[in-house]
Amino acid sequence: MSRIAQCNCGKLKVIVVGPPSQVAVCHCVHCQHRTGSTFSYFAYFPVPSITVSGEARIYEHKKEEGSTVRFYFCQNCGGNVYYDSDRLPGQVGIPVGTFDDPDFPPPLFSVFERSKRGWVSIGGDVRHSDELPVGR
Repeated sequence: MSRIAQCNCGKLKVIVVGPPSQVAVCHCVHCQHRTGSTFSYFAYFPVPSITVSGEARIYEHKKEEGSTVRFYFCQNCGGNVYYDSDRLPGQVGIPVGTFDDPDFPPPLFSVFERSKRGWVSIGGDVRHSDELPVGR
């Protein structure tokens, strides 16, 4: 199975082959600022399963614990299409909203819930925590 993630204008795309290794929602303040929403919904894929096309601009964010996350944005429309992190080497995160797939798998994790808005409720068979599980 393959899926295509892309920005608004379509100039930056990621083709992924195979299922995600992890699907989660994140309530951290940085994700709230980055998305302009109350949380981010994303999936991780192993690096060998992705192919990137188009030019990206990179924004690096240094986390409190010392790791760095690199966000890759379209140079034309500014859409964030993928990212990687020192905490999860060999994995690439992709915001689920960049896929035109209404049947994308639901999240298995809801992380950084200490920053979660009080009215947000993530239901289903989801693990709730304040950290992103590493190595899944």
